[in-house]
Amino acid sequence: MRYSDVVAEPQVRDLRPVYRQGRPTGRYPRLRAPRRVEFGQVPRLKPGCSYIMRELPIDMTLQAFKDRVLGDLLPKYCDHPSRGWGSAGFKPDWSKLNESDARDFLRALDANLVQHVGRGQYRAPRSAHKEQFFWTGPKNVTPRPFSLWIEPIIAVAGLARLHFEYGWPGELLGTESSDGAFDLATYSRSDPVNERVACEVKKSTAELDRLVKHMRQFAADNVQCEASKSKSEINAFRKLNALRDRKAPVFWALGPGQANYVFRMVYGDAGLVALNPSSEHVLYYSDAHT
Repeated sequence: MRYSDVVAEPQVRDLRPVYRQGRPTGRYPRLRAPRRVEFGQVPRLKPGCSYIMRELPIDMTLQAFKDRVLGDLLPKYCDHPSRGWGSAGFKPDWSKLNESDARDFLRALDANLVQHVGRGQYRAPRSAHKEQFFWTGPKNVTPRPFSLWIEPIIAVAGLARLHFEYGWPGELLGTESSDGAFDLATYSRSDPVNERVACEVKKSTAELDRLVKHMRQFAADNVQCEASKSKSEINAFRKLNALRDRKAPVFWALGPGQANYVFRMVYGDAGLVALNPSSEHVLYYSDAHT
C-alpha cells in the first residue's frame, strides 16, 4: 500500500443494524465520504476498516515534483551564499524523469528518509556521503548552467521503496557507501559497515542492462583484475569486487521507472562469486537481515 499521492476511501466494515439494549434501533453504520489525501501526506487509517487507495494522475505527480524542485530544492542549492548563482542557469529537462521515480522521491523527502544538512545537500541516516540533486556545468559560463541529476533522484526514490514497500527502518538505510562502490544500501543493526542489500543505480535501462551483463560475465569467468577494460567494464568490475570483499547477501541493480534486477549472492573460495537471479522477496526486511 502506498502512503502518499492517494485518495483514501473508507468502506463500511459492518452492515448489521445498530442495537441498543438488545433491540435494533433501525439505524445502520453511516457510510463516510471519500477523504482526499494531499500529495506526500500520510493518511490515518483506522484499524478494522478496509480502504481503496487510488494514486493521483501522472500529471499531478509530476507537477508536485516540479513544484518541490522549483520552490524548495533549487533555492536551497543555488541561492546558498557559498554559491550564489541564482536560478537563471537552471536547465530543466523534465522528460528525463519517470513518474514513479518522482513519486517515490517525494515520498522519501516527506518521510524524512533523507534530511537537508545545508547547502542544498541531503543525507540518509547510514549515508557515508551527502547527496545533491543538481549536476553543475562549467564555472567559466555565466550564468553557470546546471540541471537535474537523475541518478541521486532514483537512489532516493529507492530509499522510499525499501522503507514503504519492503519494510526497512529508515535508520538502517543509506546512500553512497564509504568507498563509493554502491549508490544505495541497507545495513543491519549489529554491522554498520557491511551492506545487507547493496544497490547500484543507473539513469537508463541501457546502462543498467550493460552493468548486469558485465558483472555476470566477470563472475562466471572469475575475473580478478580490471586491466584492459572499458569504462563501463571497470565500473562493473568494481561493484563485483566490493561485493566479493564485503559479501552482501543481496545485490540490487536499479534503473529508472523501477526497472531492476535482483540477485541473491553466493560466495565461494578463491574469490568465486555467483549472482543468482531472485525475486524481490529477498529485498524485504526480516530477522535474516538483522
